[in-house]
Amino acid sequence: MNSVIVNIQVSGRHASLPLDCLSSVRDVLTRSYVAFVPWNARVEHRRFGDTYLIQRDDRIWFPVGQLPRVRAALEEAGISTSVDDRRTVISRTLVCACDCDPRLSDAIRTHVCGVLQVSAGKLRLDAIACLCDLLRQNRIFISVATRAKSQEIASCLSRQLGEDVRYVSGGDWQSPTRVVVGTYRSLDTSDPADWDVLVYEDVMQASCDATIDARNAYDNHRIYGFIDPAKNRTKNQELAHEALVGPIIYHNEESSGSRFRVQLIDYEHRVQELPSSRRERSKDVWGDDKRNHAIACTAQGIMDRTIDVGSAWGVWPIILVETPQHARALGDLLPGWQVLTGQHNDANLRCPSGVPEQSIMTMVRAASEPMIVANTIIYAAGGSYPKLPEGIAVRGDITVVDFIDHWNSRLLKDTHHRVQWYARAHWPVQGRALLPPLPQPDARPRRHQQDRTTESTSRR
Repeated sequence: MNSVIVNIQVSGRHASLPLDCLSSVRDVLTRSYVAFVPWNARVEHRRFGDTYLIQRDDRIWFPVGQLPRVRAALEEAGISTSVDDRRTVISRTLVCACDCDPRLSDAIRTHVCGVLQVSAGKLRLDAIACLCDLLRQNRIFISVATRAKSQEIASCLSRQLGEDVRYVSGGDWQSPTRVVVGTYRSLDTSDPADWDVLVYEDVMQASCDATIDARNAYDNHRIYGFIDPAKNRTKNQELAHEALVGPIIYHNEESSGSRFRVQLIDYEHRVQELPSSRRERSKDVWGDDKRNHAIACTAQGIMDRTIDVGSAWGVWPIILVETPQHARALGDLLPGWQVLTGQHNDANLRCPSGVPEQSIMTMVRAASEPMIVANTIIYAAGGSYPKLPEGIAVRGDITVVDFIDHWNSRLLKDTHHRVQWYARAHWPVQGRALLPPLPQPDARPRRHQQDRTTESTSRR
């Protein structure tokens, strides 16, 4: 039973907790470091990718959108939490919309901010219309990247809602309508007192300096944003989106992200220590004979149909790696597989008939390919999140084959992070029962964290 209870205070767009919880949340909020900087207006306007954590008055301050992530990390470390929410969010009565997805209604009623995973196009327009219908007694500003997109969305919403929806742009504008669709420039010059709800039509596009600056003025508002579930997000992007809007609170089952499924593969390997440097550790992992042999055996088993990846249309696999050296090492173990490295636009590297079957590709090459015909991705690169290509064209579902690297604690942690990423993307994961649990975290603070905290305090 948890004996320690930490009080998390929420005020405006920030939340805070005591400084002695740093060791439990440090790795959750930043990739490899914590940036301690003075608390002033300039810091609040910097990109969230540079300043996830701010220290003031012996407390750690972070964007309120990352509160669920922080609470989960503290619970995992055996620390119970209580939340003192001091926000005075503008809240008007929500109307029951009969044609709206009940799960979307519940998400809006339960959360005053968050990300809604809905594919772009008609599905997203319908979801925005439902949101405006649910919040019928609220004034709503919908922020969009371009004028053309703003005009299109305003026209569609006007027809769906049966009311006047105004399109605005530029820096000098006023609108008497309840719902307004405007560009980022018009958001920057808007008056937050005129609006109850702020909606970002595309969070990926909205993560820029201009929108972050404008977002700072919307302290006590409902704030929602949409994102395509099929788009891959890095950990830093997830953190930036949570800082701008909030965590994922809704996933549309009809969106294209549900085409993917994941198959975890376990293999034999003795426990082994690796260098602390990420670069040196990655080199040792990609050059490990036992791991490469397991990848090659898996690829051959998929081709021989001794390993079932759930495809009824035949198998078109590719192996995805990080470096050309790793690709060539696997190519030596898989005769007949073509190794593809370098940029697609290099004249001597182009494939006249597209990417051939049974290919081993680097990330750089996969990212530069306009189209990859495959239904099985053997992900051999490892790391803390999967860097999967977007231009995949295939009939049927796509199976991602990933490997359980249990033979080193750091690699096992990366495997858990990848599996968590798949789960957040709502991709079904098979073989999860084979994944060993992470070792219990050390309750003692790390030496370098103590030194950095002491140094920061002494400077002040």
